[in-house]
Amino acid sequence: MSQPQKKRVLFIPSLKKGNGSGHFRRCVRFCTDSSIQAKVYVPERSDGTGYSLHELASLMPGFSKKLSVTNLGGDWDLYVLDQRATDRALLSSLPEHAAIVALDEGTPDSRMDYLIDLLPGAGKRRINLYDPLLGLDPRIPEKPQGSIPSDKVRILVTFGGEDASGLTEKVLRTLSDLRREGGGPLGGRPFDIHAVQGPLFGRDLSGYAADGVHIIKNPDNLSFLLHTYDIVITFFGLTSFECRKAGVPVFHVNPSRYHSRLSRASGFQVAGTGNISAPGLKSALEKGLAQACINETGNDKEADPSVSLPEFLSRLSLQPRECPGCGSRTRHCLERFPERSFYQCADCQLVYQVRAVPHGISYGTAYFFDEYTAQYGRTYLEDFDHIKEMGKTRLSVMEGITGHKNPVPRLLDIGCAYGPFVSAAKERGCDPVGVDISEEAAAYVTESLGIPALCSPFPLSEPAAEELGSFEIITMWYVIEHFEDLKPVLRQVSRLNTDQGLFCFSTPNYRGISSCTDRREFLSASPKDHWTILSPGSVRKLLAAYGYRVVRMRATGVHRQRFPFILRLLPSRLLTILAASFHLGDTFEVYARKMSPAAHGKKEEQIST
Repeated sequence: MSQPQKKRVLFIPSLKKGNGSGHFRRCVRFCTDSSIQAKVYVPERSDGTGYSLHELASLMPGFSKKLSVTNLGGDWDLYVLDQRATDRALLSSLPEHAAIVALDEGTPDSRMDYLIDLLPGAGKRRINLYDPLLGLDPRIPEKPQGSIPSDKVRILVTFGGEDASGLTEKVLRTLSDLRREGGGPLGGRPFDIHAVQGPLFGRDLSGYAADGVHIIKNPDNLSFLLHTYDIVITFFGLTSFECRKAGVPVFHVNPSRYHSRLSRASGFQVAGTGNISAPGLKSALEKGLAQACINETGNDKEADPSVSLPEFLSRLSLQPRECPGCGSRTRHCLERFPERSFYQCADCQLVYQVRAVPHGISYGTAYFFDEYTAQYGRTYLEDFDHIKEMGKTRLSVMEGITGHKNPVPRLLDIGCAYGPFVSAAKERGCDPVGVDISEEAAAYVTESLGIPALCSPFPLSEPAAEELGSFEIITMWYVIEHFEDLKPVLRQVSRLNTDQGLFCFSTPNYRGISSCTDRREFLSASPKDHWTILSPGSVRKLLAAYGYRVVRMRATGVHRQRFPFILRLLPSRLLTILAASFHLGDTFEVYARKMSPAAHGKKEEQIST
């Protein structure tokens, strides 16, 4: 058996001068992971604000042109942005159908399909996942537990490959001043100073060698050396978390207040912002030594990551998505969760989810028994009579609309399950037919209820649709939200429906009281196999495009306890009227009539393309 093809990933790091080299370095490291097939995007020419391919080659000895591409085109499964704050021009230059993941993105955009923070972010941003362990190399050596620093304390000073703020020199000068003090810090213990000179410094630190500073020029893999030091002085960034994993005390001297806020939020000690004083540095060093001696920091054992970032990316099943109702690609992100994101179409206002991992639900016997019982406390068949009674109420609404012009209307119930609605329809004089994806359910309807039922996914194959013929009434009760793509579903519904026929369905309501009260909680609780969440407004726009006019809506799912306390003081009947008037039920029913063939054809043509 052939091995499955590895996911093709293009990393797009920030190469802007002033943003440091960390973005590029980690993207190159991710590219070498064997779980994916990846390269780094490096433009052929720099506009002067970014580093060139030649300059970047000096950053990592393992980097070569073979790991890079110079254009954004190609057959990539994922584009991974590591930009800090992605420029709109760059985002718009990606292929239209690209699936986009962004790392530590400061300005999230709705076009980005998945957002991962490997470092804590500031401010309220909608992200899918925060996991600093994903970005770390699992092979980083760890300092032995309980190790005590030698007589001479080893201090590492590192501020990245660029250090545009010159923090390295500021810290080294202050350390030199402390050395000259009588007694010095660390209880008078001597200390060795090692300082990293990154390849993009544009300045030479060799002058500090006279003060006993050991200069390390462009180390191949600094994270593998961290465990050999007793204290690390750096700024907020990936190195801090690598130190935490290695079990090495670390404190920060940051270039800005923003970075210091992030440091404190992540539990790191801040000794200075923009500069460092001798007393501040002395205090930080003494705290660091005390921490090293008793090994308070220890190793971050909340988990050695079970997967690396490349492995995590290889498991994502992101598909670039258009609106499942109208096909528009213009969308607004509502909320993000680890397994999915919710968007609202800018054109038809439909709310839909884009999953990062499959939901894993199949609609067999277990779905109607185990899943249904878990949600409602009884099996579907035990609830049969209750569902049938609701069906009778719905049939009364339809009769009020149609006036029973056809004495025996043909009715197609899509997603009929074990048949409570078609059973009620048959008793009311209809000629019902059921369709369901579950073989067991369709067999029960046919054999136990004596009503024809087809086991098939919907939309039906063309031969099956032609054989069924046309119907005056087509229904879907809590089914429409289970279709990943509504366009072919609604096209076939319209074709199967007779002129002036009814299309009726029930579904959760995005504009219901639960969503209005707490949208994030509402979306989080939405079943993982509900691909769309309709609302009265989006229903009207959507159905009009497929040849329908909504003639009636009913607010359902009006649960008194979900309303704010002040509204719960109203009498039950008044609260029900209020919910109906403003469509505040958590579910609702739609009754729509098919328009004239001419109008329908014109509307359908707009979306069939």
